Amino acid sequence: MHAKTKAQILLLSLITLLFLTALNQQSASAVADETEALSVYQNATFTVKFRTAADPGDCPTPDSEVGQLQAWPDEAQSAMNHVVDILDNMVNSAVPIVVDACYQPDSSPGSLAFASATESFDGDAGGRTVTYAAALANAIDGVDNNGDRSEILTSVNSNVSWDYCATNCTVAEDKFDFVSTLVHEILHGMGFAMTFGVDDNDSPTIGTYGPDITDTFVYTFNGTTEVTKMIDIENNSAELLNAFLGGSGTVVFAGPKTKDANDSRSAFIYSTATWENGSSMSHLDDNHPSNLGRMMNAATGEGPSSRTVDALTLALLEDIGWSVNDQRDYSDASGYEAASHIASTDMVNHIRIGATVTTESGASASDGSDDGVVANGTWSAGAEGGEVAIDIQGSTGARGCLNAWADWNGDKDFADDGERIITMEPVGIEMVNMVFDVPDSVDPSESHVFRIRLHQDWDNDGACDDQVGVSSSIRLMNGEVEDYTFPTTTVNPGDLDPAVYLPIVTR
Repeated sequence: MHAKTKAQILLLSLITLLFLTALNQQSASAVADETEALSVYQNATFTVKFRTAADPGDCPTPDSEVGQLQAWPDEAQSAMNHVVDILDNMVNSAVPIVVDACYQPDSSPGSLAFASATESFDGDAGGRTVTYAAALANAIDGVDNNGDRSEILTSVNSNVSWDYCATNCTVAEDKFDFVSTLVHEILHGMGFAMTFGVDDNDSPTIGTYGPDITDTFVYTFNGTTEVTKMIDIENNSAELLNAFLGGSGTVVFAGPKTKDANDSRSAFIYSTATWENGSSMSHLDDNHPSNLGRMMNAATGEGPSSRTVDALTLALLEDIGWSVNDQRDYSDASGYEAASHIASTDMVNHIRIGATVTTESGASASDGSDDGVVANGTWSAGAEGGEVAIDIQGSTGARGCLNAWADWNGDKDFADDGERIITMEPVGIEMVNMVFDVPDSVDPSESHVFRIRLHQDWDNDGACDDQVGVSSSIRLMNGEVEDYTFPTTTVNPGDLDPAVYLPIVTR
């Protein structure tokens, strides 16, 4: 396995070599999670086997690049256990997903880690034979198709300067985030992997594919709509290679669940004018602004990195056949485009608005959990004319990003100028006061509909400046959406004209 370095980033491969570059950044403090030394770690869905030289499982055989298996340090084991705890909250499988975890030196230029399915199985997709990663095939069939063999292999480069912090910590700026790296890798092993390739990595002339189930949702894109399904292009052809190399914004994943989670848009796939072995056509396109900071992008670097399996990635897993945990909290304002959050108190770094968050089957349901926001003081038109108090609750150490909109003109949307009133405001577990501008043309004593959204800070660094922008309707992982009318239309009866409410007297 050979790495190809790209300036200032790590390129993450299809079977997911991660390529590092030397980034000179200031170190930040990190707090390691409590260690747990085990040879096997099990939770509801995943089992991790920490392999040794005496029991190597599917670990790579030592060669000129990959060295002998080493003992897993306690803190590395604890971090790996945290990785599968994150993933366990995302997907369901009646068949345990066994991961062979290998810890060994790798002298490949810049290699951090890699992962893959140990094997794949044939299945049908629309009358066409495609392959399914072992873990996915088992989950769909409810049968352990590969018997005693593990479903996923991952190898971690023991030479890398890792930060193993798990919870309630910030990754050091001069180290690589073990947790985010391995979540990314295991997702590839679960099936987030296309089979697209080329005949010559350095000087390709034709493109190739398997195909895999994931390939069946990939299309060329003309800037407006999907054009051609990639596997309908002749295999082993120059035409296919040209489709691979269209550049950012020219290739999309058009699964229906993915589009539903993404404001009805397909998700952009990583495409570059020059083939990048291990990165091209196997990740989300981090050169496109709609994918800023996502878990399955093609690049990362030292310091904090996304640890959130975002809603787009979860929807992609659902498109290819995974049963996912998709219970959602919906917005309640009648007549408005719906917003939703995949929400569960079991999620790692769960965060919410107020004391409760509920899940329901659809929008405009009165769920009774819009309980975390109150209007402060008397509002006035102008700069910082409005203020609300927002109660942020959740897991210790969790950090979130706050966004809010106001329908100032009452047209049943939040799309007009000045209606985005809070944008990506970093918050912790706290009570916060947020001030915002009220347009001069607005009478703040009249009732207006407000939408407040809180979601997990993807890399938990407390900045909210390195992830995709949030719309008033896009689906989000973790957090909560609450809709309010401020000022409320409820009037204290004691303030009303008593003549109107005289008791009825019979005579």
